[in-house]
Amino acid sequence: MGNCEYLTPSEPEGLEDLMVEQEKVKDFLWEWTLLRFNSVSPLPKEGIFKSDKMDPFAEMRTNGKVPPIYFGKNINEHTTPVIWDAESPTWYGILWCAYEKGTASTVTVTLKDKNVLMKDTTLVKRVLAVPHVWDKWVDHDIKQDNIKISVSLYRSCTPLFTSEEQAAIGLTEVLFDLNSGEKASLAYRVDEAGAHKKAVFFFPGRSDSFTQPHVFASYWRRGYDFYTLDLRKCGRTRRFLKDPHKANDVDSFDTYKEEIDMALDFMAKQKKYDSVVAMAHSTGAPVLINYIMLQKEKKKEVPFSAYVMNSPFLDWGHVGGDLYEFALEHANWILKLDPDFIGIKGVGVDRYITAGWLLYRWNLTMRPILCSDLTAKWANAATRVHAKINARKGQPIITKPSLVLSSQSDIVLEHLETVNLAQNVFLNPNIVEFKRHGHDVFFSPFKEYNDLSIQELENFLDSLELV
Repeated sequence: MGNCEYLTPSEPEGLEDLMVEQEKVKDFLWEWTLLRFNSVSPLPKEGIFKSDKMDPFAEMRTNGKVPPIYFGKNINEHTTPVIWDAESPTWYGILWCAYEKGTASTVTVTLKDKNVLMKDTTLVKRVLAVPHVWDKWVDHDIKQDNIKISVSLYRSCTPLFTSEEQAAIGLTEVLFDLNSGEKASLAYRVDEAGAHKKAVFFFPGRSDSFTQPHVFASYWRRGYDFYTLDLRKCGRTRRFLKDPHKANDVDSFDTYKEEIDMALDFMAKQKKYDSVVAMAHSTGAPVLINYIMLQKEKKKEVPFSAYVMNSPFLDWGHVGGDLYEFALEHANWILKLDPDFIGIKGVGVDRYITAGWLLYRWNLTMRPILCSDLTAKWANAATRVHAKINARKGQPIITKPSLVLSSQSDIVLEHLETVNLAQNVFLNPNIVEFKRHGHDVFFSPFKEYNDLSIQELENFLDSLELV
């Protein structure tokens, strides 16, 4: 098996080369190993007087071979968020490593204490065997220097959905030409028999696009036509950019009103619906909420009768500590110094999105798996929407029925922030909290997790029929 091999070829240049680079993921046989923390015993105190709590985080790495694809970060290692001032840390999220099938024999699990000014301290390090069985959790107990850790490993090479199942959703794409010369993309499917009297209008997250056959099926079975809008420079429209890393780069979320209006006008021409549910994931939520605030300010109609929010991005969450969050929230000062400042540079193929593709196998042209820049311009635009929302504390923006889904293991957003801030937006929201789901609660690595999310969605949709 040998040692872990992580090759770093030069990053391709230009749209065509980048699109070719991401297609290489289809040329390899993949497998992946997942790591779940079950428990961690109380950690010793640190400091001169041994009275300070530690700031633990954990790492996972296999010795599998990574294909020669330009990943921005190694797809064969994964790290948890830091839990600051923790005595008995709990990570509900699942770590994963992907590599060429059959090339990994070991998984190295490391527990560390984060040190801001010095090198991080290794507390526990153990090499475990990759499970010999497929698609089954294998438990391990680790003990080192009075620290006990219980973990489980899971080995698989089976996607949850095939490319054929993705294509079977059967969405039709229509492109909108925008005043800026850019494009937006609406994908939709309408019941040709005319039996459907309801619709769902979906707002994906940043660098996202709709790729969830099970979510589509839930709506379709309940008589909903389906519409999903990819904004300019996002999802399906990234294929029109000269540099796909420049996704989502706008200076105001008000800009998106143009394509939202165009998409809603298109939907209205297809059919007169009795009700329309708006569904949004992550950054799709502030886009939607901002649109609603703009409509209300101009005393215009808001066409939605109910709302489903999947991990709505209402604050900056896990962005690398309080200092980094402060910088993002004050990006307007950075813009005065450098209007083109990039906070996080998107480089190569995105390991996080690739992990999703390994499980969900969508069309890469329509949803690229390339990293994207996080610019000060976009950060400032998002922060301004957050400020507008928070300024209305005690005055909910949305009073229609609403479902808010969040997970304790969200590594992008802080779960408790999401739950608390949602109550500034919605009047009496139905909030469902999961434990081990990821940032997108419908995009889990296990069918049973997705089934829990789908059940909550269907319960909510069924409750609307009783109103």
